[in-house]
Amino acid sequence: MSKTATVFGPYRLEQELGRGGMAVVYRARDTRQRRTVAVKLLLPHLRQEREFVERFERELRHAANLRHPHIVPLYESGQINGIAYLAMGYADSGVLADHVARYPGQRLPLAWCAELLTQVASALDYAHVRGVIHRDVKPTNILLARAGRHALLADFGIAKAAWDSRLTSNTALIGSPFYMAPEQITGAPVDHRADVYALGLVLYELLTGRLPFSGDTPLVVMYHQVHHLPSSPREFNPALSPAVEAVVLQALEKEPSARFETAGALATAFRQAVGFDAVPLPPADAVNAPTLIATPPLSHTPPPALQRRPQSNAWLQWLPWGIAGVALLLLVFSLGALLGDLLSNRTLQSSAPPTEAPPASPMATATATLTLVPEPTSMSLPQPVAPEEGTSFYP
Repeated sequence: MSKTATVFGPYRLEQELGRGGMAVVYRARDTRQRRTVAVKLLLPHLRQEREFVERFERELRHAANLRHPHIVPLYESGQINGIAYLAMGYADSGVLADHVARYPGQRLPLAWCAELLTQVASALDYAHVRGVIHRDVKPTNILLARAGRHALLADFGIAKAAWDSRLTSNTALIGSPFYMAPEQITGAPVDHRADVYALGLVLYELLTGRLPFSGDTPLVVMYHQVHHLPSSPREFNPALSPAVEAVVLQALEKEPSARFETAGALATAFRQAVGFDAVPLPPADAVNAPTLIATPPLSHTPPPALQRRPQSNAWLQWLPWGIAGVALLLLVFSLGALLGDLLSNRTLQSSAPPTEAPPASPMATATATLTLVPEPTSMSLPQPVAPEEGTSFYP
């Protein structure tokens, strides 16, 4: 779009992401919420289809009630300057069709396919239980986020609005003939198993690098969808097991009653057929080109990049014993030091020579004796006379 036409109501359109038979999608900036969103604008020739625009808006209101981690959230829809639009969540890793086109004729890793299939199937089952049929499951409607590790199913309700408003081939081809169920083409009643068939076609393409039906025109492709059986997936990917092939072919049965009853049943059967039930996605850097094609080992053990050394807390059970041991050592050292001091003092006392007390002098004896006699009250003390040895001052 031109540089002067980048503002659409509250949205600043930044980059065109893609366009189809009914709309063009832009990455945009929501200036009110300050977030990046995807804005889908109906193409000019559809804006004149009043019945379609009305049904389009009504179906979007129903789809807006779908809240699931693998369904693109719808923020709002309406018309600005006569242009019908919808604003939805933005996925930063493009669409599945981009990944398929990046590796034409090649097969994507089984673990990655199993996880993507499980995510999309959970979104379909969630919608089917609530009476919503997608009718246009295809790689361009499967958005990828988080470096290709998170799938988001988009465009619920748009195909139904187109069919119900009886849009003709003069305006747009509703849906892609490469991913249509036979009952959609023939006009037979359509239920949720049409989405199971379309999901089986997507799986076939991921595993073989090609679609089961092709032709020079959409009519030729639709004829093959109704009247021809799909080629064996193992013909294009011999590494697939017979069990995996059986799952894919059951999903592509012409009669809806012969298919898997739910999308989740298809995903479960596929995971069991490849030999695991919960293999994680490859690391984020392994999903980006060109290493997206590297197939991880088919085992219950996560890839080496995802493994972590188990953290053991066994040392905690020895902590009390360690503390007790340290305390015991300190006690032994203290007792040893105390015992050493006692022995040292005893040794010093035993080795010192005995000392004799000096003889008491007569004066000291007299002084000691005088302190025991009451002091006279009316006379002074007599002058001391040197006593003879062995005598005292008083008899």
